[in-house]
Amino acid sequence: MIKIKKHHIKYIFSAILAISVILILIYAKNLMYIFVVYSRPGIDSKAVFYGRVIDQYGQPVLNAEVNYSRGEFGTTTTNSNGDFIVKGIGKLLTITSINHDSIDFHHNPKDAYRSNAQQEPIANSLDFYRSKPENSELLSYLSTTINSPHIFKAWRVTEITPNINIYNGQLSEGMISDGRIYTINLKQGRGTLKEGGRHGQLKVSCKRKLLKSKRERREHNDWEFTLEAIDGGIQGTDDYYLNTAPNTGYKKNITVKYFSSSNNYKHYFNKRYYFKSNKGSVVGAFFLAFKPFARMKLCGLALELYKYNTQGSHNLTIMKHITSDYGVKH
Repeated sequence: MIKIKKHHIKYIFSAILAISVILILIYAKNLMYIFVVYSRPGIDSKAVFYGRVIDQYGQPVLNAEVNYSRGEFGTTTTNSNGDFIVKGIGKLLTITSINHDSIDFHHNPKDAYRSNAQQEPIANSLDFYRSKPENSELLSYLSTTINSPHIFKAWRVTEITPNINIYNGQLSEGMISDGRIYTINLKQGRGTLKEGGRHGQLKVSCKRKLLKSKRERREHNDWEFTLEAIDGGIQGTDDYYLNTAPNTGYKKNITVKYFSSSNNYKHYFNKRYYFKSNKGSVVGAFFLAFKPFARMKLCGLALELYKYNTQGSHNLTIMKHITSDYGVKH
């Protein structure tokens, strides 16, 4: 039989008391979290957002990490159907990011910038409101149900290839607006624009009248813009991942025109493009942002997030830390 001395009993009692206090604090912290989440002003404890993450083939993405904000940040994961839910929402729910080792993901800019005609090439977050103004194209989380979740489309990388021949960068330059031709030379990091240049992948020109005052920049004036692939072709697209260039559908050049009398007149033009150039040895894609009245004498041209493959491959996926289906990181 083990004999316990009186002073040992004191130590044991103190240890039990300390453990009890820690457990009480942990329990109280959880209660406080529940109270804060579900009792904040404007929070509806019954409000639920339903989402689903699928890949480019329509297949669900299992165990994707979904990060969101509803006043505080939270994280959940997708199930075998790619589904996830967020409970207890106020006026606004923001899905900030979706992560998984085998996918590339960013939000569809057409969803994220519905109220902004001048879309950005990539949307870093997506907002869902409790209610929205009448005739608004803003998204509402109340419109999602278990049978009709909001679809988040990811790009699953199935072709594991090194990035040796895939390059990317950006280009932002001004062009004199009298129709003269410029050559775009895409390079790793930052491309160049040169009047009458010999080396490159694309040719571009813009034409509109010479402005005499800053006020005219805000008025409706005719303008046109031409984009051509050197020894190749080009085509517009609504794809927002731009990871696989199509085999067919290319045109030698594309011209965009807006007349001052047009009902759909715009002071800008944004579009995604695929291109083949240099007799098919270079295949690439980019997001074009064009402003015909960027300066008094200049049109503004930006190729955002362009990428190209110098071996003629249509694979434009830039690898980061992608894991294949066999669990091997590349």
